[in-house]
Amino acid sequence: MDTPTKLLEIEPLQMDCYDDKPVVKHGSMSDFILERALKAEPFAGNQSKFARAIGTSQQNISNWLRARAKLPGEYVLRAEEVTGISRHVWRPDLYPLAEAK
Repeated sequence: MDTPTKLLEIEPLQMDCYDDKPVVKHGSMSDFILERALKAEPFAGNQSKFARAIGTSQQNISNWLRARAKLPGEYVLRAEEVTGISRHVWRPDLYPLAEAK
């Protein structure tokens, strides 16, 4: 499985900070980061390619998108690896930013 050599280039999330904790404005799942990650290279909207990269099915990706669901915890570390998007952004409930300090 190929791993990208650079971080995905996606527009920055709009965030506010409360009590030194980032809070994403608008939407769920970190401003629905899955949708944004899929639009970026190397996936360019290809759900199957992203699914293979994180070890799941295209059907799961489609279901998560349709439900605007959070990426299940078992896929977060692999998604971080293949996208360069921090686990703290994918699932701040599982990987709080305070853990990074």
